[in-house]
Amino acid sequence: MRMTIACPAKINLTLEVVGRRDDGYHTLRSVMVPLELADEMQIATSHQFSFSCSDPTLAGDDNLVVRAAQALEPVPDCALTLRKVIPTQAGLGGGSSDAAAVLRAAMAGAFGRSYAADWVALARSLGAVWAGASDTKPPEELDAAIIFAPAGALIPTALNALAPGGSVVCAGIHMSDIPSFPYELLWHERMVRSVANLTRQDGHEFLELAPQVPVRT
Repeated sequence: MRMTIACPAKINLTLEVVGRRDDGYHTLRSVMVPLELADEMQIATSHQFSFSCSDPTLAGDDNLVVRAAQALEPVPDCALTLRKVIPTQAGLGGGSSDAAAVLRAAMAGAFGRSYAADWVALARSLGAVWAGASDTKPPEELDAAIIFAPAGALIPTALNALAPGGSVVCAGIHMSDIPSFPYELLWHERMVRSVANLTRQDGHEFLELAPQVPVRT
């Protein structure tokens, strides 16, 4: 079995330092979007784990790809080959995207077995400052939440993440039924509104405009 996974670079449309933590690191707010520029991770079956990289200086055991694979239990029997395209130490998130590709592959069963891992804890153990699913409350309350997915079940979750006076914007043309939720989630002048006929291209244009406003996330 052989497969290739794209590991896209990311760019920060906005980046703000909003505080300093007790451990000396800083709290950040940013809007990140993926780019077409991407590394390529090739996965092939093997009798034992091995890793190689097109850049020999990145082929050591300290590479995040190796650390992500070794964090899995058991370590997958596969050969990982990384073709580096994203410049290193350029702030484009190449290393973290490469590590995320290993976890995505494991979650999808690409290593020939299923893993019952705590993916959020695993991502944090590899250095992620925050990780969570769509139903995970963010570390700071939001002024607005835009839902592009046509999933009504996300509306109570989004309301729960809002600061007082915040808005949930439903950007889909269609949406599944919205489940009932307690009035407490709407209290403090929170709002739910729809925007008709919003497309994916509108979303891309919004993200390009966001840093000029600026929109903070």
